[in-house]
Amino acid sequence: MDWCMVQMFMFGQVALYTYIVIRDVLKKSMFREAGRMSAVVRLENVSKVYENIEVLKRINLSIGKRQVVGVVGPNGSGKSTLLKITAGLIRPTGGGIHTEAGGAKAAVGYVPERFPQLRLTPREYLLSMGRFQRIERARLEARIAELLEWFGMTGAERRRMNDFSKGMLQKVNLMQAVLNEPDLLVMDEPLSGLDTAAQHELVRLLGGLKEQGMAMLLSCHEELLLERLADRVVALRAGELGERHSSIIKEADVVITCRFQSPDRVLQLEKKCADLLLQSTGGGLHLIQVEVWRVDDVLRHILELDGSVVSVIPGTHGVRAVEGGMAGV
Repeated sequence: MDWCMVQMFMFGQVALYTYIVIRDVLKKSMFREAGRMSAVVRLENVSKVYENIEVLKRINLSIGKRQVVGVVGPNGSGKSTLLKITAGLIRPTGGGIHTEAGGAKAAVGYVPERFPQLRLTPREYLLSMGRFQRIERARLEARIAELLEWFGMTGAERRRMNDFSKGMLQKVNLMQAVLNEPDLLVMDEPLSGLDTAAQHELVRLLGGLKEQGMAMLLSCHEELLLERLADRVVALRAGELGERHSSIIKEADVVITCRFQSPDRVLQLEKKCADLLLQSTGGGLHLIQVEVWRVDDVLRHILELDGSVVSVIPGTHGVRAVEGGMAGV
């Protein structure tokens, strides 16, 4: 064994030891109350065909508890179809969807892009939606009162919604979706048509729902929502899903640097981890941005493909910092 191989072996051992220490610290600080995070929803090779046109092509995506995933892409790229499939409103042509929370099937709330100006009061509408969802009356009354106060709508609860502004209608739209306290909230362009003040107010409310542990999948064009709320941003192009490349790594993320002997192995890893950000930096090195709760699985995939782990670094360093630090490896 030559000296370079010895160095690489020693470097890998140090990297793995560093990862174990980092992982334990992060798990204790982030998940002390909630326990180790698991996927609320997982899409595996999901496809959708309309009139012989493949709108979605083998989509793989997973969303963990308290995680917000933003979907961007041009009109007609399949965003609304992806959201409706995830919410259970339409069936995929192929693939599978798995939703789970605490060992049971996860509850899903859906916020459509357009909400009608009904001749009902918010209270009347929410009572109807609650009965439709078979929520027990006393619990429903308490939940409506809680939401009206939290959304700042107590003064408007008996006003007809056909006179509401777009911002007020969107609040009611959001309230109906979280009436039954879902595990996953799916939203189609939630900030569309809102003025700046209303956008900031809605982002604040969504942040509060995230803090309560609610996972979210949303389509969005506004950078405000993506920057303030999203943990990940994925892009849909012609029905295919990919990570939107960015040098910004969230504090909860980890950057794994690895090396493979064969390009085929990299392709296999991309298939196994299709919804993660994987960048090639030259010299045979690859950077993977991954949430803390998925690090174990990604490392296992790398080792199963005979890859070498070079480093495991908390995401607060950022991809650029990692790239700079590895330049001489």
